[in-house]
Amino acid sequence: MRETTSLKILKYACIATVLALVAGAVRIVWDTATARTRTVKGAEKPANVAVATQGASVAAEPDAALKNFQARCQAPGVIQCVDFDSDQWFQQGVYLYSAWDKVYRGTRDMSVKVSGASSLRFEFPGHSPANGAGYWTMEFGRGFAQNSIFFVQYRMRLNDVMAKTDWDKLVGSSWKQSIFHSKGTTCASIEITTGRYSWNGVNGFPVMYTECGGRGMSTNKGDPPSKFEQGNYNCWYSQFNPKDCFFYPANEWMTFYYSVTIGDWGKPNSYVQAWVSHEGQPLKKWIDMPNFILNKDNDSSSYNSITLLPYMTAKKMTADHPPGYMWFDELIISTKPIPAPVGPTP
Repeated sequence: MRETTSLKILKYACIATVLALVAGAVRIVWDTATARTRTVKGAEKPANVAVATQGASVAAEPDAALKNFQARCQAPGVIQCVDFDSDQWFQQGVYLYSAWDKVYRGTRDMSVKVSGASSLRFEFPGHSPANGAGYWTMEFGRGFAQNSIFFVQYRMRLNDVMAKTDWDKLVGSSWKQSIFHSKGTTCASIEITTGRYSWNGVNGFPVMYTECGGRGMSTNKGDPPSKFEQGNYNCWYSQFNPKDCFFYPANEWMTFYYSVTIGDWGKPNSYVQAWVSHEGQPLKKWIDMPNFILNKDNDSSSYNSITLLPYMTAKKMTADHPPGYMWFDELIISTKPIPAPVGPTP
């Protein structure tokens, strides 16, 4: 069959386009306005383009991890969704607050993150006191008082120093990671804190408490025999081991997920649950406290804020140690269960 003039023109146009792509004279880009690919000249700066790449590779759509997070943010009941992907979330004096020496050691880390562009990273230096790294805080957008329920999910990561130092031996303390509280008061009756258990050497594990440490979330009111982690774990006091307790790992993204059902203030009809997972693994329950008592500070008290921080109560400033790092990413607050990043939603 003889080629028509139109077919010849099309063939030579295609060859020319391929040669131009190889030479870098033109690029194939993703047009966000039309949801299609198109070619542009090498020096051209087109509008509505998500990412422009040289050569014949089409610019990628959002990565799978970012799509996963965006889908969870769109779930029913979500009232706050923080990606830590823009300078908005790092405004000093709005969300981010300094360490004891007025230095902001909570920063935007664009190299270590779960998804998107960046994460929140805290640096905890040696020769520093309790507030050695500063903190990040945000209001929920509404309050949760009697006969209500809220859910929180976030990702967290630790370097070797933060995860595997015997902090009690070194500085006589250990770190917190998150506090659910009433705005302006992180140490009060309305407080649910997650932090590292201090007295297990280098193998720290998460525990929870309320009322400024006055009551822990362990069975038998904390009196031995008592489980410090429950649910899918059997972490009995003085029998700590990696099979029955969730030990903090270093250099991987963990997921922490919470469900807090508030009954009546001062009565044993509240229910606090928490789940945790290793990177890429399904959530496992580690706190299961039904018939728990949650108290109020005053008649207007409510859980309406979250603070993320590596605060170490009574930390000794004389102690020298390499910098400890704690990262946070993908924070979600909701009135309904939040889908898990991996596996079924509890």
